[in-house]
Amino acid sequence: MLTKIRLKNFRTFKEGTVIDFAATKYSKLKDSNVKDGVVKSCMFVGGNATGKSNVIAAVSALLYLLFDDSGTNMPVNFCSFSDEKYMEMEYTFRFGHDKVTYSLSFDREGRVRSEKVVLNGQTLLDRIDRGARTSLGNGNFYGSGEVEERSLILKRFYAETKFERFPALAKMFGYLQSTVYFNAFSNLVVSARDAVTLSEYVHLNGVDGINAFFEGAGLNIRLVYRDNGNGGRILVHHSGTDLLVPFALESLGNKVLLNMLPGYLEVISYGGMLVVDDFGANFHTALSASLVEYFMKNSANSQLIFATHSTHLMKTSLLRPDQIYTFDFDGGGSRVTRVSDGQPRELQNLEKMYYGGAFNGLPQFGGRQ
Repeated sequence: MLTKIRLKNFRTFKEGTVIDFAATKYSKLKDSNVKDGVVKSCMFVGGNATGKSNVIAAVSALLYLLFDDSGTNMPVNFCSFSDEKYMEMEYTFRFGHDKVTYSLSFDREGRVRSEKVVLNGQTLLDRIDRGARTSLGNGNFYGSGEVEERSLILKRFYAETKFERFPALAKMFGYLQSTVYFNAFSNLVVSARDAVTLSEYVHLNGVDGINAFFEGAGLNIRLVYRDNGNGGRILVHHSGTDLLVPFALESLGNKVLLNMLPGYLEVISYGGMLVVDDFGANFHTALSASLVEYFMKNSANSQLIFATHSTHLMKTSLLRPDQIYTFDFDGGGSRVTRVSDGQPRELQNLEKMYYGGAFNGLPQFGGRQ
C-alpha cells in the first residue's frame, strides 16, 4: 500500500511537500480504515485551485510513466512560479514487512535526471542522467549514454525480469497496475487494468456485480445489458417503473456513478488504489458517504484517495483525523495540513472545527472566510 508521497517543484508544490498515509495514534475505525499501519483512504479538501487535484495528478503521472507507452508530458507538471531546474517525485510503499521507496526527478525538458529504488534500506537502483548502478537487471553498471533519457529504467527492468528476485518490487508494480484514476468531471478513466470503463466491464462481466452493489447500498436502480452485436447497449431500470432509460439519457449524477463503479469494484476486489478527482461533486451527500463507508468495510488491500469539496465527509464516524488533509495556496505554493496534526479528540466535530478555522484550508471570498 502507498504510505507516503513527496513532491517538490511539481505543479503548485514549489517547496518539498509530504502527504503521509501512515496511521497515527487514533483507535477509532482502526479495524475498518487501517491496514498494516496504513490508512485505507485519504481525503483532500480545500478551496478551488489550492492543489488538491495536483496530488491526484502525481499518482496518475506515475501510472502514465510506468504503463503508458506514449509516456506523459512531464514539463507541463513543472511549478510555473519556480526557477528550480528539477522536479522531484517520491513514492513509498509498504507490503508486509517490506518498504519500497521509488524516487525520480526530471529536468525542464522532460529528461529523467535521476531515478532511485530503495528496498528495506538497500539501494537497488541509482541512476543519474543516462547512467546507472543497479542490481535489478543482468548487468550492474550502465555507463553514461546507455540509458534512454526520457524513459524510466525501472519500467525496462520490469519488462525484462518481472522482478522475480525482488517480490516486494513485483508487488509494487502489481499494486500500481491495479490502480484506477477517475476524474469525476470529465469521466476520464486511466488504468493498466482491463474492464475499468463501464462498457468494458459490462461486456466482460455482465451487470450482476454492479446490480449487487446497488442492492447492498439500497439504491433503487439496476442495469440491463442488451448485446446487439455492435458493442451492446446499457439501459437503466428504476425500481417501481417499467421504464428502461438509455445510459446516455440518465441523470448526470447516475452517469458519473456508473462510470466510476467498475474501477471502484475492481479495486475493492483485487487491490490497488482508486484515485478520484472531484469525488462526490454530482452525488447526494448520503451517497458519497455511503461509497466511502462501503469501500472502508469491504476492501482489504486497497486504498481510496480523493479530492473533494464535500466537507460533510469529515465525520469521525466515517473517517479518522489522520485520513484528512486540508489545502491552502499562497504566493509560495500549496500548503497542506493533516487534520490529525491538530490533535482533535476522536469524537469532536471535524467539519465544524474546519469551518471554525482549526485546520486551515478554508476558502476566502472577498476577504471573508
